Amino acid sequence: MLSPEAVNGVSYLSKDAGSYIKAQGGGDLDRVEESNSNDRQSTQGQVDELIAKSKTKFSFAMEATQPKLSPTQGKLMLNYLAVVAGFLDQSHWTPRGGRANIKLIISSSAKDVAVTTSKDGTNFTIIAPLKEPADWGGKIERGLKRGGK
Repeated sequence: MLSPEAVNGVSYLSKDAGSYIKAQGGGDLDRVEESNSNDRQSTQGQVDELIAKSKTKFSFAMEATQPKLSPTQGKLMLNYLAVVAGFLDQSHWTPRGGRANIKLIISSSAKDVAVTTSKDGTNFTIIAPLKEPADWGGKIERGLKRGGK
């Protein structure tokens, strides 16, 4: 079960990814959801279409190589997630390949944050350690920017 902090972190990623997708021309899911007057069926077709379109613009995956995290490590993982979400929402960033497939790996063997971008500019892998390194937020943001236009 997710802690309240984890639920909050995931909801921020969802909100910020929605803003990013909208800025990338993927549509405004919030506007459609708000217009349904509590009748979800009336806008279900539009929602399905926007979700399909958003999949052509963005995906996010997260994994941890260590199955059990301490509370401090769990909080750091959520902070990594928050930096990615905030970057998407605030940076007006466009990936070189026109699509952002972001994978965040929390690794027990990593000593520092590393961000790699595929040659086609669509796949971004962030490897982050379980122990907080210096300037980790800046490293994530600079790494993602390197893969942008």
